[in-house]
Amino acid sequence: MYEEQLNPCPICGELPHIADFEISPDHTIYQVYCMGKDCTVLPMTQYHPTRAEAIREWNERTRHV
Repeated sequence: MYEEQLNPCPICGELPHIADFEISPDHTIYQVYCMGKDCTVLPMTQYHPTRAEAIREWNERTRHV
């Protein structure tokens, strides 16, 4: 299955991470975030019910710097 690629962090240029949090055995939520060593803002998405939605939010966000 094709998965959309993550864009780099707009602040520091590092590749972000995808976290998955298992809320219950049948419920996982996802968040994309950056913790680059030169990132001064540490941007992150909201939690999403699917990995694809979290990636989409990250890739479509507006840069606020």
